[in-house]
Amino acid sequence: MRKITVTLAFIINVIVVNGQELRKLGIDSPWYFGFIETNEHVKYMGQVKYNTKSASIHFKSTADSAVAKVFTEDRILSMEYYDTVANKDRKFYSLEYIDQSNNSGGYMLFEILKEFENFAFVWREAPIFIEQSQRGATSQSKTVVSQFEWFFFVNTVGIFKVVFSQRQREIGGIIATSSSNRNWIRKEVLEEYTGKHWPQLEAYIKSHELKLKRKEDLLNVMDYYETLLTN
Repeated sequence: MRKITVTLAFIINVIVVNGQELRKLGIDSPWYFGFIETNEHVKYMGQVKYNTKSASIHFKSTADSAVAKVFTEDRILSMEYYDTVANKDRKFYSLEYIDQSNNSGGYMLFEILKEFENFAFVWREAPIFIEQSQRGATSQSKTVVSQFEWFFFVNTVGIFKVVFSQRQREIGGIIATSSSNRNWIRKEVLEEYTGKHWPQLEAYIKSHELKLKRKEDLLNVMDYYETLLTN
């Protein structure tokens, strides 16, 4: 897992140069009531803030507490809090993920969206990656801020398969800033894991004019899949 080693001063400089809002980098992420459990099985219950941009978890015992504990993501075993914006409980667990393309990885937090008999549907947003880009010796240096987001299917023996991924990128210089999103969907993975229910899902996608490259539509399809299993 990539480690972000940029300093806070540099991050703030990126914000000023690119004109980004603080929320874009998660600095003012909201606090929610919940609990965390560390790898040492120490539990904390109170106010929790998860900053996915820096892969850090913040905890304070009450909303009025002036001091907060800060944990790196690899120190957390599990975390749960009630998201008052989404109006739902959110559960995160530390799972071992190995990137087969470069054999790198380790334990990191994943949100458990749905659990089925043979697999789980999970989500992860990687920390931001900041780099300087310059195409030529005389060209203007630009700051590139990137972040990846994934939805996975994880089977009962811990094998991950990416079903959806998105890259968000902002490129900024002194003169101009540009942003772009790029999404990928692996339809064959969705078909493999949903098995005999895939024809019904495909019909549902077509009848509702859904686009699997849209996160919201993919979540809609997984909600429908869950109803097929309970009927």
